[in-house]
Amino acid sequence: LAENCKAYRRRQEYNQTLFHLGRATQQLSSLLQRERILKEAVRIACKIMNCTKASIMLVGSNEQLRLASVQGMSPAVWQKIDKRPIGSRFVRKVIADGKPCLISDLRDLGYKANPRYNTHSLLIVPIISSALDGEKPIGAICVTDKVSGGNFSGSDQKVLSILAGQVAIT
Repeated sequence: LAENCKAYRRRQEYNQTLFHLGRATQQLSSLLQRERILKEAVRIACKIMNCTKASIMLVGSNEQLRLASVQGMSPAVWQKIDKRPIGSRFVRKVIADGKPCLISDLRDLGYKANPRYNTHSLLIVPIISSALDGEKPIGAICVTDKVSGGNFSGSDQKVLSILAGQVAIT
């Protein structure tokens, strides 16, 4: 009985997430300005992923990455890195491979804890544009710091990939 209750609760949470994703799709579709769309997309990513930090990085000229929108970062830090090329190893790999990256604990990979983050799990999914010359990653959505303190999951990856697909269309 306890297992059935847990499964039912998980299903309700997943259905709620899909509901919010559907609403997000409607909201994003109603926006016309790219900057507004990106800002709304990171806000929605935090809401549906139940996390405090999200960012969108886009590939710019000369294949440089730039931070296009962010949620959960102080304005001072944002101003320091806004519109400057950045070199995130994980994001570059996601864009190069066109495949998501789900990391349960960065410390298991030899990275030290960063005091700017409350958790050690992160999820990055590519934003893939379908152009005439085939599908091409144009950026990535990154999320971290789940409110629960837990790790991101495969279900989270699927939902964030759907949101990334909507961002790519706009």
